Amino acid sequence: MLYDNFRNACFSRGTTLTETLIEIGRASSGVGKWKSGAYPNLKITMEIADHLHISLDELCYGPERVGLTQEETKLLGLFRRIPEAKRQMCLDFLNTHAADDPAVDAAEKDA
Repeated sequence: MLYDNFRNACFSRGTTLTETLIEIGRASSGVGKWKSGAYPNLKITMEIADHLHISLDELCYGPERVGLTQEETKLLGLFRRIPEAKRQMCLDFLNTHAADDPAVDAAEKDA
């Protein structure tokens, strides 16, 4: 399960498992074991999640566990691929096109 979630998170960011592991300074030799159901140690798992900007829950259990729909997961994956310098511009665009929803506005204020 972790292997599938890791692979899907990498794919949605336009990268691979091996590239991600190299970027965090880890060997890719354990990937075969993960594909068979083994888990890396917690430190490596945390480094992977941090690097991919996802929670440990999402990495270990999948995006469904964190309450996202498939469409929301896809949008989040796209957002994470936007360069930092352009994210605010994208957020501003989305805010100008979002419908007013008092329930959502109240929830955002509470957060």
